[in-house]
Order: sequence, then C-alpha cells, then structure tokens
Amino acid sequence: MNELIGALTMNAVGPDLFEGRTTNDGWFTLFGGQVIAQALSAATLTVPADRPVHSLHAYFLRGGAFDTPIKVEVARDRDGGAFSSRRVVVHQNDKPILTMMASFHAPEPGSWRQPQMPDVPPPEALPSLEDVQRAAAEQAPASMRESMLRRITSIDVHPITGCQPFQREDGPAEQAMWFRCRDVPADQSWHRILLAYASDLFLVNACIGPHRSRLKKGAHVASLDHGLWIHQDVNIEDWLLYVSDSASAGQGRGMNRGHIFSRDGRLIATTTQEGLMRLPA
Repeated sequence: MNELIGALTMNAVGPDLFEGRTTNDGWFTLFGGQVIAQALSAATLTVPADRPVHSLHAYFLRGGAFDTPIKVEVARDRDGGAFSSRRVVVHQNDKPILTMMASFHAPEPGSWRQPQMPDVPPPEALPSLEDVQRAAAEQAPASMRESMLRRITSIDVHPITGCQPFQREDGPAEQAMWFRCRDVPADQSWHRILLAYASDLFLVNACIGPHRSRLKKGAHVASLDHGLWIHQDVNIEDWLLYVSDSASAGQGRGMNRGHIFSRDGRLIATTTQEGLMRLPA
C-alpha cells in the first residue's frame, strides 16, 4: 500500500501543474484507476480542505506506460459559494492519456434516500482474489500460470461473483465483490482518492459476463470512460461491497453501472463506465 500511496502523491512543479510516478500494480497495462486517482489527487490539492470531491467523470484517451512519469494539469474552472469545479488533463510522453472533470462540494444537510444493500455472504466467508487466481492457475496450462498468479491490485479483494479475470464461461451481466485498503492516511481526501482507484476494479467485467467464452486471441476489452459519485464520507479501511451490472451491450461497446455500500448497508458511491468490447465471433 505504501508504494501505491507514493504513486498517488502528486508533487507541484508549477502553478496548478503536478508530476507523479507510475507503478506496476500487477496489471498488464497501466491501470486506469491509478490514473483517475492521480488526476483526483492533483485536483484535490487545488481545492479548500472543507470541500471534498463528490463526483468525477473521466475519459481514457490512450494507454499509459509503467516506466514513465506523468504530468497533471489542473484548471480551476470555478470556485462558487458551495461548489468548486476542476478540469484535469493527465499527460505522459507529452501526450494526453486522460481528461477528467471533478466537482467538490461543502457538505450540506438534506434528505436521504438509497437502495437497499443486497444480501450477500460476508467477506470472511469468501476466498481472496489471490486464492481464486491460485486455484484457477492450478488447472491452467503451464504457459499461462505465471500471468495468472500475478497480484493485480494492492487492495484486498474477496470476489462474490463475476470478478475472476481468467474465467471463460458465459455468465450473467453482473458481479459483486468486497474490497478494502490497509494503512490508509487518516485524511478523508485519501479515502476518496483510493475509492476512485478501486472503483475501476473489474467494473468493465459486468458487460463482459455473457460473452466470456469469446475472450480469446484477438479480443480487445478496455475502459472508455468512468463516472463516480460519492454520496457520503468513506472509510476504505473497512470492507466495502461493490455490486455492478450491465444494462446493455452493442456496437462494440458495453455499459456498466455499480453501487458501493458500507458494511452496515449505507450507499457510499455510484459508478458508471462504458467499455470497449471487440470480441471475435
């Protein structure tokens, strides 16, 4: 976790210009959630501390590289009486790889309404993602075992349904998992930055569920954009339930949506994401 926190810590190198390093958290390409979190980390440094982020929408423009620093430009579009708006561009090798809009809001009293949290097994009753990968690797050809045993996130994940990255049987257009982080700084802004990172974990898998048997040579799956709305304070050191489904797929794209609940049933956040789905027949 210390390495991830270090990668998400932005250093000011000019007025509203920041620089950071990337880290290989076990993925085959630079994880999109890492770039979103870095963009949010930089934007947060330009906003008063009493205005936490409540929403963001990002577009992935290019894949990123593990071994190249990033530069983050933040534009202060507006600071109003209760809201602050920031526009962010993340560059690597002098090319933009992500654009993002983020809104920050001073909390206000108001009415509350939310959906009920699904009834699912507790995280302690479920194997970790690493255990699931290890079991799958034992049944896989030797040529695939090394990649299947890579730890693909610094975050603790206990899958419930649909999150297994190497599953190749068709299933429902939905998934669920528990996740948490350890040794997180106490500042609420860090809990929200890490939530942004984690909110990209496997979300695109929901639209892939009914088409997993077509994930073979020539398949191309990638996140196109990402939306996150944070409804209340986050404690990411406690287990959070992430449930998602896919409303539609077609024309080479699939739509995903998700809810993140605290363990006691409070709705913490809502997510959306459209994914690229180029699957061989």
